[in-house]
Amino acid sequence: MGLIFLHAILVLMGGSQPGLSEDSIKVQLTLESPGSRVFAGEAISLRCVVDEPSSLGWIYNWSQQINPRHQTAGDRYIITAMTAADQGPYWCTVRKNGTDEKLWHSNTITLNVSENIPQAMLTVTPPGGQHFRGEHFSLQCEVAGRNSTGWTLKHLVKGKVESGCVTLGGRISMMKQGECVFSRLYSGNGGPYWCESTDGHQRSRIVNITVGYGYMIIQGPTHPVSAGENFKLRCIYWHDPSNATTFYKDGVEIVAQKSTELMIQNATKANEGFYKCIDSVNKQESSETWVSVTGDSTSAVSSEKIPTENKPAKLGEGNSTNTVSSEKTAFEEKTAFEEKPTKITEG
Repeated sequence: MGLIFLHAILVLMGGSQPGLSEDSIKVQLTLESPGSRVFAGEAISLRCVVDEPSSLGWIYNWSQQINPRHQTAGDRYIITAMTAADQGPYWCTVRKNGTDEKLWHSNTITLNVSENIPQAMLTVTPPGGQHFRGEHFSLQCEVAGRNSTGWTLKHLVKGKVESGCVTLGGRISMMKQGECVFSRLYSGNGGPYWCESTDGHQRSRIVNITVGYGYMIIQGPTHPVSAGENFKLRCIYWHDPSNATTFYKDGVEIVAQKSTELMIQNATKANEGFYKCIDSVNKQESSETWVSVTGDSTSAVSSEKIPTENKPAKLGEGNSTNTVSSEKTAFEEKTAFEEKPTKITEG
């Protein structure tokens, strides 16, 4: 089944826009992504950059309406998981805090949708986008039908693309060909990763890594789950696991249990949303992870949510026939490119 990608086309808006000031202040909207190709399900970030500081601060407004997958954080507009519904023009306007007189408009970025099948997939071990500081994870590029020779690991850092395992602070695994291992994680290891062909014409889907400094994290699938298959969510504690772990979807409790693992069987569209886990005894919770469900039946993919002040949406009712259960054994995640199961263990 073909994946969808999105092309980002930059269109500069002229000075005839309503409210555009004639002074020298310039506002630039940028797309923080590895080029103009953005696959469906990936998280992207738009940034509204003002070239002049204000002692009062700036107030940012955005052209698109906020929905559960869209969040704002200061000068950033984040789409947690791109879909065809997100195509269209995006721009921002700014005004100085405490005033309503002048508006400055940015350029426009138009997102268009096309279909494509990526040749490569970036796998994460242990599975999931959230990892604790001081721990480790590894990344490996898998190319359909052949080895990954000629493909390079990439990382977007502060708006700049860096390349190569060693350059990115990893080490080349001696146990598995093409695997890059990152140890003693810190915040700088977070952000979007992907692998790219030598000519730059092909790349994998982005995997967003978040390095957690808190009490607990939640891990879920980072690649599509085929229609009708299962996926697992796992809450991991920095110290000993709690006996009061509760799973939430879109801010609504879905199951309270002693197990720190949650199996979603026969995934459907009703399973799309933000998931997190809460330790009700110690009053702690993980960051949220998004699971998107696409296709006529379903496929699911998760990505990390950037926290904002937006309130979670209510859990909608549906006619899903799927079941939710907990298991303490490892789950074999199936994807279109993963033929071997991955065993999840705690270090």
